[in-house]
Amino acid sequence: MRIRSAFGILLLLGSAAFSPAAGMDLANVRSAWRLQAETTAQALESLIDSRGLAAAVTEFQKTIAGNEKYIADEKAMIILGYKYLRNGRPAEAVAAFKINAEAHPESWNAWDSLAEGHLVAGDQEKAETFYAKSIGLNPKNENGKARLSEIRGWRLDAAAETPEALRFSPGAKTGLRGPYLGQKPPGLKPELFAPGIVSSARSFEFGLAIAPDGREIYFTRREDGGRNTILVSRLGDDGWTAPEEAPFAKGFPSGEPGLTPDGRKLFFNSNRPKSDSDQAEYGIWVVERAADGSWGEPRLHGPGMCVTAARNGNLYMTDVSGLVSPDRPVIVYPRSGEGNGPPQRVGGGVNAPTVADHAFIAPDESYILFDTSGRPGGQGGEGDLHVCFRNPDGSWSEAFNLGDAINTPGTNFVPSVSPDGRYIFYMTGRDIYWVSADILDTIRPARKLQMP
Repeated sequence: MRIRSAFGILLLLGSAAFSPAAGMDLANVRSAWRLQAETTAQALESLIDSRGLAAAVTEFQKTIAGNEKYIADEKAMIILGYKYLRNGRPAEAVAAFKINAEAHPESWNAWDSLAEGHLVAGDQEKAETFYAKSIGLNPKNENGKARLSEIRGWRLDAAAETPEALRFSPGAKTGLRGPYLGQKPPGLKPELFAPGIVSSARSFEFGLAIAPDGREIYFTRREDGGRNTILVSRLGDDGWTAPEEAPFAKGFPSGEPGLTPDGRKLFFNSNRPKSDSDQAEYGIWVVERAADGSWGEPRLHGPGMCVTAARNGNLYMTDVSGLVSPDRPVIVYPRSGEGNGPPQRVGGGVNAPTVADHAFIAPDESYILFDTSGRPGGQGGEGDLHVCFRNPDGSWSEAFNLGDAINTPGTNFVPSVSPDGRYIFYMTGRDIYWVSADILDTIRPARKLQMP
């Protein structure tokens, strides 16, 4: 039987509780009571398990909230909320966080957690409101500031998205000829890439990769409310075909294609079962070219995300599995013999002062492009594009922001470079843009860096 009152504890202890020799003072009594009492988090979890969410919240407000028999432990309720988030139950998490914020209205952490719950649940408006409230209580809440910047950036992304609807059905002949889907190449000012063909309204395109011969273009598209999939457009004798789902991507969430410089392998992110299992597994998958130019069957390569390959076989990727460190840096698997050696954290300014994400390595490893958030001088939102150059001694330089010409207060991420090295592609405003790679030359001389 649980004893839920200080009076009960005193009866249990007997008269010795009042004896000076026993050393029992009021603080000890309260401590003993807290060890025996049930927290509001425990009570809420039990109610949800037995009655379901709606009934549990109603009963909680009637019998638990404000009841001195239960300890309103702020930390315990936050732990419960994040437990629900980890288990894919955002509605339960929001309920726990809301109860906690109401019980601790002056706690910035309680409001920050409530905001995060709403963010995971997909309610950006409420997430923004509660992050702002948390920051008002604690102006040093850097997590809240970062998330608030991202939410406002996403709103800018939606406003900046092209209104162009798709002009062709998947795989249809477009009549477009010439390199890059017959699009006019950009200069130092970024341009929307292939509106109505690649970049389109009511969808999210990113992660573009081009085959070495320029006759295949792969990219990721996520329609509103849908999953990521990899599309491919091909150049034939009668012109380009409209993008259609790549054969190796069909049936499973897939994204961020990355071709090796020789075009013989294509790495991509996916969540699918291995051939000998029914259990889906997220990680890096790879397909290889067959003799007829088609792709073979996907096989699991290993953990990670967003692979980019150098000409010498070095593989760069994002360490989403904590193989090197828990902060998810960009890592490299150096080529060694017939395979690749152990992963290493990429140095210089790539992962400092904040870790990089979605890197692209130049085939000769002379520079590396990546997106990262929260660095000094950034434009806000979720991700700014940066570049590090290879120093003469083989180390990586500090990171340089690509500037306001490319970065916006919205989302700017997943850069890549055309096989001829002439154009940079990246995502901003939910669409794919491209810009002349000569923009890197405007950074390189200004920093007085020497290329190897």
